[in-house]
Amino acid sequence: SGSYYAGASARRLGLTPPPIREPGPPAPVPAFVSGARDRIALLDSAGLDLEAGWERAALGAAAGGPDTLVAAAGALLQVDAPALAARLARSALLLSGVDTARALRLLYPLDDADILSREARRRNIDPAFAAALIRQESGFDPEAVSGAGARGVMQVMPSVGAALARRLHFPMWDPVLLFQPDVNLEIGMAQLQNLFGRFGDPVRVLAAYNAGGAKVLAWEQRAGVGDPGLFIERIPFPETRDYVRTILRNREMYGRLYGW
Repeated sequence: SGSYYAGASARRLGLTPPPIREPGPPAPVPAFVSGARDRIALLDSAGLDLEAGWERAALGAAAGGPDTLVAAAGALLQVDAPALAARLARSALLLSGVDTARALRLLYPLDDADILSREARRRNIDPAFAAALIRQESGFDPEAVSGAGARGVMQVMPSVGAALARRLHFPMWDPVLLFQPDVNLEIGMAQLQNLFGRFGDPVRVLAAYNAGGAKVLAWEQRAGVGDPGLFIERIPFPETRDYVRTILRNREMYGRLYGW
């Protein structure tokens, strides 16, 4: 999938990445994959999280060849295990005979594409940029909750959600609404629009989304950070620095994979 630095170098040299073809017809799903997927879904519905985790791990360990790795990755995405699905998709991409286009779409998943694209374009935001941010924030898990309490696919804090819901004239508000992808995307895109209006370029917007606007305002006072690339390198928080690089790299992959 390349690196942030490879992509940045290619842009500066005016190089165009090769197109990614459409995936071929899906291979039949092996019985052990579909059986594991159904057991995981059943255990999840019964609230048996520990047992469901064992089944997820067992499915990941059982997948071996390119077709079974891709099938297992797809099944794991269906049962809310995006990190393990991505690991299997990465493994599949190292093997010959794999459907590269299909494996890449499992490594860079996309849910609620129509809603995401509509809300992003309504706020003048690149949908590929938004998709890359969501992949990093939640792996497209609508029930994701961070240690700080951020919720949903775009990891919106309840306090931010309440403030934006008032501004967007929601008829009612409850933080549980942030677990609904359509609500979370509407509010999250409005938050991104605010950050673009405040900071202008994607690098500073991402840094603010991760570390907070006050931190970005302080970092902007450093000498030599007018260039976005230099700004990234001088972010003092390794987590935020890697966060910005990763999303900028993944934005290019989403654009290529989904025609944005």
